[in-house]
Amino acid sequence: MRQMYEIKYKTDTLRNSIPAGDILKKKVIARNGKKVGEIGGIYIHPKRLTVEGIKVKKGILEVGDFIGKGYIQSLNHEGAMLKITPVRELLHMLVYDSAGKKIGKVKDVKRSNKTNNISSVVIDRGLLKDDAIVLGSSIREISKNMTLKVQIRDK
Repeated sequence: MRQMYEIKYKTDTLRNSIPAGDILKKKVIARNGKKVGEIGGIYIHPKRLTVEGIKVKKGILEVGDFIGKGYIQSLNHEGAMLKITPVRELLHMLVYDSAGKKIGKVKDVKRSNKTNNISSVVIDRGLLKDDAIVLGSSIREISKNMTLKVQIRDK
């Protein structure tokens, strides 16, 4: 391999950077450790020349996500590590109330604007029960399952 001829002005060395093409199709890992897709694109600001975010490519039939730079922990030769678990990854997650009772599965997630902040969650409680709507502030923990700070009572 021939050495690259560097032309630069007061910047870090080339060794500290990653060629964008080298991380395309590499994995994107959410905060919870789950793979959420692959890097499908890297968005660079045309004037500041900074990475503004990445496109997360999912399966063939799924729509991808754009993840802004504020939600990206790191980019490296392995791919991207996120500071968050994207709210779309919560769909179909099991939900338990504060007493440990299984409530159902996440049916829909409403967000604040285009952020990853949860406004509310719609929980599918089964065939014979109405859906439950829970405010984002009522969520205690999100890991493998979702746990609420409140109890959900049957009507």
